[in-house]
Amino acid sequence: GVFALYDATEEFRCSGIETDIPCEDSRHYESKSVAQKCSDGSWVGWTCWFGGGKHGEPDSIDWIEYAYDVNVTEEQKMVTVRTFSAS
Repeated sequence: GVFALYDATEEFRCSGIETDIPCEDSRHYESKSVAQKCSDGSWVGWTCWFGGGKHGEPDSIDWIEYAYDVNVTEEQKMVTVRTFSAS
């Protein structure tokens, strides 16, 4: 029903991976750009709003209407990390 759709939408909204794409800002809430891979393999991005203090409701801000297509390039890198300390 309606609650299942709301739950799925909220789960998707909260599961985005933070990007470095510039996004909107507000004096009332904090924001970050996020993106998520869709079931068809495409990526979609949006502004994730959060914060706002005790009486803030960032979840009520419409984000789906302002979502946008995102181009993603993925590459795997092998990384060697060394940590040294004197004995």
